[in-house]
Amino acid sequence: MQVCELPLEVRAKAVGMVEAGKSQREVARILGVHPASVNRWWKRHKAGESLQSKARSGRPKVCELPLEVRAKAVGMVEAGKSQREVARILGVHPASVNRCTFAVFRPLSEAVSELHVIPPKQSVNTTYYLENILQKSCLDALNRTARGGSILERRMVEKRLFKEREEKLRKSEFWKNFRQDFLLCLNVLGWTGRQVDLVSYGIGFLSKEHCVLDQLALACILQEELKGSHWSFDPAYTSQCLKILQDLHISVISENEQCKRLAENPSVFFLPHVDAALTNNLLWKNWTPQNLENLVVVATSFSTLTRRIPDRILERDLWFIKQASSICVEVPIKLSERKNMSRQVRLYRALTGEIKRRTPDGKLHSSPVYTYIKEQFCRHKVTDEVACKAKDQMLFLASTYHCYLNSTMRYIEIHETYHAKGERSVRETANLLGFKLPHDCIPEFDNLYLDMNGIIHVCSHPNDDDPHFRISEEKVVADIFHYIEVLFRIIRPKKVFYMAVDGVAPRAKMNQQRGRRFRSARAAEAVEKEALSRGETLPKEERFDSNCITPGTLFMARLHEQLKYFVVSKITYDPTWQGTPGEGEHKIMEFIRYIKSQTDYDPNTRHCLYGLDADLMMLGLCTHEPHFSLLREEILFGKQAKNKGRTALPEEATFHLLHLSLFREYLEHEFSALKTKLPFPFDLEKVIDDWILMCFLVGNDFLPHLPNMHIKNEALASLYKVYMDVLPTLTGKYIM
Repeated sequence: MQVCELPLEVRAKAVGMVEAGKSQREVARILGVHPASVNRWWKRHKAGESLQSKARSGRPKVCELPLEVRAKAVGMVEAGKSQREVARILGVHPASVNRCTFAVFRPLSEAVSELHVIPPKQSVNTTYYLENILQKSCLDALNRTARGGSILERRMVEKRLFKEREEKLRKSEFWKNFRQDFLLCLNVLGWTGRQVDLVSYGIGFLSKEHCVLDQLALACILQEELKGSHWSFDPAYTSQCLKILQDLHISVISENEQCKRLAENPSVFFLPHVDAALTNNLLWKNWTPQNLENLVVVATSFSTLTRRIPDRILERDLWFIKQASSICVEVPIKLSERKNMSRQVRLYRALTGEIKRRTPDGKLHSSPVYTYIKEQFCRHKVTDEVACKAKDQMLFLASTYHCYLNSTMRYIEIHETYHAKGERSVRETANLLGFKLPHDCIPEFDNLYLDMNGIIHVCSHPNDDDPHFRISEEKVVADIFHYIEVLFRIIRPKKVFYMAVDGVAPRAKMNQQRGRRFRSARAAEAVEKEALSRGETLPKEERFDSNCITPGTLFMARLHEQLKYFVVSKITYDPTWQGTPGEGEHKIMEFIRYIKSQTDYDPNTRHCLYGLDADLMMLGLCTHEPHFSLLREEILFGKQAKNKGRTALPEEATFHLLHLSLFREYLEHEFSALKTKLPFPFDLEKVIDDWILMCFLVGNDFLPHLPNMHIKNEALASLYKVYMDVLPTLTGKYIM
């Protein structure tokens, strides 16, 4: 692709990738442009200049000239006319004529090879044409054109160019050094004289770039040394690339294995400059003593990766590379004029003695990784109903295993850090339980429950501190529907999708609710007055009154009808809850208690509850369900909230998923000292009920906190201590 054809967004993306640490050559390969273009954009960016192309004279560039014009220019120059005179006659830039006729460089032969036309129904000596083109005597080939169609011989020209590149590599000092180290590696493994397969990944699009051609040429030379089959894969291969590989007797892997290929026979894997995750996939697939001994890898230096990448990322994403660096021999490739191939690329073979020393039982230890665990479960095919159900439950365990694994690994650290303190702040406890999970790590759930009032408030008034913010009722409803859609796509419930809107609030909450809404209305009025005093012009439209989000208002009635239409088109639901008084989360709890009372209830049902209320954790624990999770978006307070604000777009929100089953383990750890002190059996379910009661003593939406028992004053820590001191003195009873 020429520079003039690239939009400004692509140039900005290239600059950003260079700033992120990628090399200019790598950026050029990814975007499919010339490295000189990336270098030019980077220089403009550092100089503070615009990335936009400079104004041109209006004359066509060489990339825009028809082939016939280029051929005519070549003929006129060979006839004796000067390049400047030819440019004036044809109305093009002199540099364009120079590029068409300067036959010293290879690009001329490659460009002119596209002009080679064979008349239909005519016997042609192809060798004659190729020799004319490659010997830079292009005029004969250009003049042998005819009307009525054409057949391009570009594939044959490219194959000839590649063969020349291969011969040049074979005679280079780089290949002599590499061949010596490679044959020594094969000799140590006892592979000399045996048929060894070669598998190459990530060579790239077969363009005219030296790096790609050198990598492919090196792979082909290795294939000749190994005398085995050559398999290759790259998602960038086009149909033209596949034909060239076919001419070179290279078999193309039909599907993207992500480098998860089993080395059942002696094999060499050629992975020059591929992503480290792919190399990690290869090691994971062959992480047995037998398969590692069948493996020789040409890849990016493991030691370089372990030095540059933090340990926490290595443990999480590249665990097998970290372990392989201690059981493999690393042979550095000597630097040469082909630095694009030899820089940071190493040759690896397994140390048989080290593997046997580490595996007296014949098995290599491996740390469980979420991606590979789930892949193994999905690959296993079952048809029996009981087996399918068991597989489904195991998939859920595999999905949540990463979270449990992190908990187990941090257990000792948590115990050592906080055991001696005796008390722990609420913020410290929250930091221990916070998990930000990507969407592909969220496990499957049977039931999804939405406390709708949190969604309604987020979509109707995301930023109360902005006096200029205006939103129509139609936009509010549309945003609510979109928010519900996003939550549904994230969780993907399999059985029940339950939405609950607050009805009439209980009497215990009315006074608090009334005072809170009065304060919000007064604060909104104060914000508008302050903006007017600064001389700001406010929109003429009325602000959306958040106080209308109350049962019985016209807005809620209209929203109710809109939700009915939306729900009918999306899910099947029970209509009995629509007019039920009470909080939305209490309706959800009532529904859960109802389905638990049914005879066909599955005790392994997986529940997910979305809501912004603080008491959802207590309500979820009250169910004593083994698989219960809470989903909510990140809420910021104080300066962070003012700086970032809230957004009504769910795609921009950070969602947190809290597994209450994991939280139950933390509670058990918190009160583990009671196991040896109690004169009666320790019952975790009873302890959880008592813990919920203690949390309610510091206040909620229905009950004010007890005097001097405010959560800001570390009231929970004090209650924990008193509870653990008093409970052993009770006569065989818990509080609840």
